[in-house]
Amino acid sequence: MNYLYNFLIKIVISILLMEATFNIWKMEAGEPGILSWFLPLITIFWIVLTIVNAVQIKKGKKWLKEEEEDERDQMIKYKVGYITCWSNMGLLALLFFFYGTFGIEMFNPVYALALIVFLNIVIYYSMKLYFLFFE
Repeated sequence: MNYLYNFLIKIVISILLMEATFNIWKMEAGEPGILSWFLPLITIFWIVLTIVNAVQIKKGKKWLKEEEEDERDQMIKYKVGYITCWSNMGLLALLFFFYGTFGIEMFNPVYALALIVFLNIVIYYSMKLYFLFFE
């Protein structure tokens, strides 16, 4: 994947985060919860990272250059992706178990799915750092 496709994927994720932020603000208009404060901060952070990435790519004039990847980075990505995929399956199974056992009154489904997405991101990057520095 070259730098242009990577940047375009980040733009799409930024747009989806902004849409999710506005939908949550609309849902929680009367009583703002923690997600209505936390998600905009993540969105702003992601947009700033995307802009910084675009400036760095433009400075280096490497929009269409391929990203260099060695075998070690590729193997780390495969291991981390495998672990994240199965942890996602486990988290979704736990979510279905809790909804089947305790009912929907326990917590909001939007919060549960957002929590699983954020946990997957944290698991992915923490495992990537672990494999990068400690193995």
